[in-house]
Amino acid sequence: MAYQLEITSAGRRAAKKLPKKVRQAIVSKSQVLKTNPLAGEKLRGKYHFLRSFHLSLKGTQYRVIYEIDKKKQKIYIRYADSRENLYRDLDKMGLKSIL
Repeated sequence: MAYQLEITSAGRRAAKKLPKKVRQAIVSKSQVLKTNPLAGEKLRGKYHFLRSFHLSLKGTQYRVIYEIDKKKQKIYIRYADSRENLYRDLDKMGLKSIL
């Protein structure tokens, strides 16, 4: 069964800061999560409830941070940006599980 992708308001704000071509590539490549929600690696520590989907565009590493709701068959995109300073940015956002 396919999952639905949904982007949170915080995820939308983060994505708006990225160049348009990067946003388009992230949306396109993230479609794999609909059929394989475990494609990203599970984060550890205080972000254990999140997963990170990795992709590379023109030599820059990007991460799509998401949370899976198995009951509702939904994937919530919580954050998307370059790999640099990822955990610092997550700490600033103060992410908690939305489930």
